[in-house]
Amino acid sequence: MSVKHNKLYYVYHCTRAQEWGSLWYNIHNSICENLNYEMEKKNKFLVTKIIKLVRTQTVTPNNETKFYPRFINKTNIDLTDEEVTLLNKGLKYNLNHKRP
Repeated sequence: MSVKHNKLYYVYHCTRAQEWGSLWYNIHNSICENLNYEMEKKNKFLVTKIIKLVRTQTVTPNNETKFYPRFINKTNIDLTDEEVTLLNKGLKYNLNHKRP
């Protein structure tokens, strides 16, 4: 949350506390308990999903495919490893350019 949202939330909280008086503490606690319950439920769902994904993706394929480099230097120009790695990425590789 941004500072602006935090300030608005604080003002809203103080306003409601003045309106509801001593009942605000119970209302606020009820809201927090409901939010915590929903967050725990969502967190439990995500943890089970991650565990399921980890279990199903542990098998690695047994193919022995041999990949050849895309770039073969047939010139007398020496290229650095970094340049060869970049050229091996292929013709459709897009370099990120910073916009002015």
